[in-house]
Amino acid sequence: MKELQEKVEEFCENYSIDHPMEHRLIDVMSELGEVSKEILENTEYGSTSLTYSNELKEELGDLPYSLITLANALKIDLESAVNTALEKYESRSSKGGLSSRH
Repeated sequence: MKELQEKVEEFCENYSIDHPMEHRLIDVMSELGEVSKEILENTEYGSTSLTYSNELKEELGDLPYSLITLANALKIDLESAVNTALEKYESRSSKGGLSSRH
């Protein structure tokens, strides 16, 4: 994941993409909304099974890009952060559940 973060950082530098952290957060939320919209429309709001679409693939690509730009702005190593989350969920699992409420 570190390699991907570096690739995104280099892309942003090459194209002079430098937005405040708050704008990056809004972008993450916006992209998550776009993914949600694609899934809802693709399944006719839960009436049919989800099928592959290029639009959904594009939106799913936009979401981690936005998250990576936010992590980079905050100087957070996402691989380390995900590993920490996995440890947390593993601990919760050993206590009988994976829900975020534990």
